[in-house]
Amino acid sequence: MGKQRILLRLAVLLFATGLLFGMQVLVVGASDATASAALSEEIASESRARVIDAESIFSGITDGAYYNHPVTVTVNEAYADTFTVNGTATRLDANNRFVLDGADGAYTLAAADAAGNSTAVTVTLDKTAPAIKSSSKLKEGGVYCLTLTGTFDEANMDRILVNGTKMALGSNGNGFTMTSGSMNKPIFGALEIVVYDKAGNTLTVHVTLNAEHTYAETERVEPTCLVRGHIRSRCTVCEIATKYEDLGYGAHAYGEPVFTWSDDGKRATATFTCATDNSHTQTVDATVTDTVKTPATCTEDGVTTYTATVMLDGEEFTATKEVADIPAVGHTYGAPAFTWSDDGKRATATFTCATDNSHTQTVEATVTDTVKTPATCTEVGVTTYTATVTFDGKTYTATKDITDIAALGHTYKEGKCVNCGQADPRYVADIPKTGAEVGALWQTLLLVLVGIGSMRTAMQARRRKAF
Repeated sequence: MGKQRILLRLAVLLFATGLLFGMQVLVVGASDATASAALSEEIASESRARVIDAESIFSGITDGAYYNHPVTVTVNEAYADTFTVNGTATRLDANNRFVLDGADGAYTLAAADAAGNSTAVTVTLDKTAPAIKSSSKLKEGGVYCLTLTGTFDEANMDRILVNGTKMALGSNGNGFTMTSGSMNKPIFGALEIVVYDKAGNTLTVHVTLNAEHTYAETERVEPTCLVRGHIRSRCTVCEIATKYEDLGYGAHAYGEPVFTWSDDGKRATATFTCATDNSHTQTVDATVTDTVKTPATCTEDGVTTYTATVMLDGEEFTATKEVADIPAVGHTYGAPAFTWSDDGKRATATFTCATDNSHTQTVEATVTDTVKTPATCTEVGVTTYTATVTFDGKTYTATKDITDIAALGHTYKEGKCVNCGQADPRYVADIPKTGAEVGALWQTLLLVLVGIGSMRTAMQARRRKAF
């Protein structure tokens, strides 16, 4: 390796002193790539050391520049005798021009005049635009949360702009991170990322950065009185961020209670049983109210509806029980209505309930009679009939007057009525008579009797004719 370095140095010296006119310099490749590169740089350095102004020798190219396209280089004619590219002698065209084109990389162009004065420029061809590293999570149209990181395949990185804001590059110079607490403060919303390399190649990526995660449940365990519940969530955007929410233990799963009533319906309790664990129960005293469902009648008991109400965990529960506990009111009978036969000798008493007039009872009465107004010789007398009934321990009576005592008629004796004393209009007082008067009286009586007999015979004769 030492001999090679000596030979290279000797070639440079010979080239510099003009001893090798018309010969192209051939750089012998070192077996060690690192050593060859180092010697090339040394040669270039020594060549530049002799040049006062490279711009007076090369035109169309700038030392240290980066190009993303072929570059046409023109070499000052005085220095066109020897021209090398990366140490390899290269021909110029008739106008002393050379088109630098090839693979991406650094190129050192050296030129020397006949006197051995030389100069060199080093430029970089980079025709490849920056690209997103395959390991990077950044992608066109991607959506991210809170933090945005991008890394790129670009050896000649120049700058990265996000919505026009220049990002501070990471330590390796080929990416950026935008997050809270970093040099690059987050910009939320729709973003345009433009990556520039030194040659002017660009890469544009459009993404969205959300100001918060968008979580969706991945697991839910409902809390019960026995199991502690929780919710696990994962961000649907970044698919990295997770969240755990502890729901603690749940309440008992009490459903409808079972009501237990006293016989009279005036007291009740409600027992709740947990559906998760039936050994968990709660018994609550109910508030009981009552309403009349069916009023009592004369003969039927009424019905009361009892309503039991309890509250548990803010929810109201009710149940009802019906009890026939309103005693029948019984009939309320007042004075009866009596119904009489026309002659007053029979009667019935009808009792009507004041509560329900469809309820009646009719009782046969015991009828007695008394003379209210006795009959006279000429006037009919009046009988008072009294009807008597006994009902529910009470005695009721009614009376009816009937004019049913026939007039007595006069009973005359010795010229006057023995009852009322009225004079007998037909009465003739007894007068002593003579024998002649008595004979005449009997004659008159005999004539009358004969006349009556004749009239009777005549009437019987007529009847026979008629038949």
